[in-house]
Amino acid sequence: MICNNCLKKVELFIGVFELKNKTYEDILQAIQANERNSELENKFKTTNKVDKYLEIDENNKLWYAPCFTNVFFTFEEIVSFELLENGNTISKGGIGGALAGGALFGDAGAVVGAAVGKRKIKQEITQYLIKIITRNRNCPEVYINFLTTGKLMSDSIVFKSRAGIAQQVLTMLTLMMDGQNKTISENRFSAADEIMKYKKL
Repeated sequence: MICNNCLKKVELFIGVFELKNKTYEDILQAIQANERNSELENKFKTTNKVDKYLEIDENNKLWYAPCFTNVFFTFEEIVSFELLENGNTISKGGIGGALAGGALFGDAGAVVGAAVGKRKIKQEITQYLIKIITRNRNCPEVYINFLTTGKLMSDSIVFKSRAGIAQQVLTMLTLMMDGQNKTISENRFSAADEIMKYKKL
């Protein structure tokens, strides 16, 4: 039986209904992970953000996705990421390779992927999210969902706005992996411009 105090320390990483299947070692690890997360949270100071989806501390090289979890990560914990649309990978990036399906351009390093081009076919979008793989064994996957209120048509203003924001998140993830903190700061206005460009497609 786990005490209430310990329960509060593990609930971020272990659900209440999962406890009965966890070992003592699992619970201890979750408590240690919670302590580390609290330390990172206390250190975290937002210096850059993308709407409600991503917040970054460029000075301490930390980030988290408030729309998904309150777990904080270091830049180096990012292993890979991909943009998924209706189950298909639109663009992706990871260690040892450039962003597939897209490219970095200009001093600001804005990301332009296959999803940015003008669509020739109007379609219904039921899934649009970024999946991030991390080295954090207690939270190995992070999902940034841009479509939480139902389906959208690909030519709608709302979807184009969400797609523009997704491109901005991809830019930040790419720059975090590269450790280009100065570039991230300088990218704030250019990334916003990319959203406006996407709306005009």
